[in-house]
Amino acid sequence: RSDHEAELSSLTKVAAACASLPHVRVVRLVASFIDDSHGGCCCLVTTPVARTDLSKLLSSCPQQDYSFDDALRWALDIATALSALHRTAKLYHGDVSPRNVLLGHDGHAYLTDYG
Repeated sequence: RSDHEAELSSLTKVAAACASLPHVRVVRLVASFIDDSHGGCCCLVTTPVARTDLSKLLSSCPQQDYSFDDALRWALDIATALSALHRTAKLYHGDVSPRNVLLGHDGHAYLTDYG
């Protein structure tokens, strides 16, 4: 539960920091609950944006090709998210890696896993 509480705390800070910044592409908290039917499992519900994470796309290359413009857009999305989180909430991610970047159905990259 301590991991759940740390992630919930971080997501709450992220939501507050980005409330007035809709252009910042981060995975946002929708709800949190304890599922007693599964032994008290802690559940976080976040925005449904992902088609895959970046690590899966990179491991499938060259079968799933992507353009330089795609890569540049993703880098800008993540840099913008990191900058906004640093400036508004003094949050530091600590593990920016392809597995913590979700690619949305809209073609943009979203930063996730703040725990």
